[in-house]
Amino acid sequence: MTKQVRYAESGSVNAVTVVDYIVKRLAAEGISHCFGVAGDYLFPICDAVDSSAKMKWIGCACFRTRPALTA
Repeated sequence: MTKQVRYAESGSVNAVTVVDYIVKRLAAEGISHCFGVAGDYLFPICDAVDSSAKMKWIGCACFRTRPALTA
């Protein structure tokens, strides 16, 4: 899913994904770390956080709770 963003000063249009926009806004609010358990559904978020210069992805591995995560 992409969103068209028009920049007033230059008049150019850039396509921005929703997750990229959310990561950018979170970084603008001062959030610098994103914690999570990576999975297929989360890869776009992992990629967006990884490509951000202001945010860092912290992967969590919960081996004791993994059966609960798959249920």
